[in-house]
Amino acid sequence: MNGNAYRYLLVEHRSPAVVWMILNRPEVRNALHPDLIAEVEHCLRSLADDVRTRCIVLTGAGAAFSAGADIGWLQRAVDLTQAENVADALALCRMLEAVDRCPKPVIARVNGSAFAGGAGLVAACDLAVAVASAQFAFTEVALGIVPATVSPYVLRKIGPSWTRYLFLTGERFDARRACALGLVHAVTEEAELDAAVTRLTAAVLRGGPRALAAAKELVAQVAAGDHRDDLDRFTAELLATLRTSPEGQEGLRAFLERRPPSWAEAVSERT
Repeated sequence: MNGNAYRYLLVEHRSPAVVWMILNRPEVRNALHPDLIAEVEHCLRSLADDVRTRCIVLTGAGAAFSAGADIGWLQRAVDLTQAENVADALALCRMLEAVDRCPKPVIARVNGSAFAGGAGLVAACDLAVAVASAQFAFTEVALGIVPATVSPYVLRKIGPSWTRYLFLTGERFDARRACALGLVHAVTEEAELDAAVTRLTAAVLRGGPRALAAAKELVAQVAAGDHRDDLDRFTAELLATLRTSPEGQEGLRAFLERRPPSWAEAVSERT
């Protein structure tokens, strides 16, 4: 896969284990429209099945992460039928789900402002680091609509009280506040952004590939209350399954033998 595989998305192997996905519409601040949304979903689902890829970095070209919905797309939506609008919204839902459900850690490299659907895309990522100059907002109510498709991810990240406040006011907030709320996990100056992303990718690459996927699924299922009737058994059986798996056995032996596990050595050899 290379940067020319898509029209509006650049895909770059910054190392064999780490893939960067770059929203590539800088002339419109990487605004989301149906083609870009479809490309992001397709790329993520492809990378989910790629054994070489261990971590994904999602960012924007130019000065912004994503300005949200494309104006031309919004203009066309005015004339769509109810059914067409539902289909349109479901495409965005599928893209966000592809981010959330990807078995590989997805890191948002928030290189600039993220508004509306762009801020929702940040919320769907597992980890997020933002430049201090980035601005965020959920501006939909000013257009007479609501941030419906991104709401599950925003609510999960920052909780109902602040979600309600930001959805109702459409208020802009800076990266420091986004970090305090939990929408992003770290804030850095522009010159240090890539170093901060590298530290995050190095941290997740220390984890076993199967364990990383299981950790994402564990959090999702426990947070959703899917196993509330027998949570102890669910968590105990998951831990036992991983302990007895080849990856778990290798990880435990490597720890006891004071050596790197095989997956860490493989990443080191390829990078």
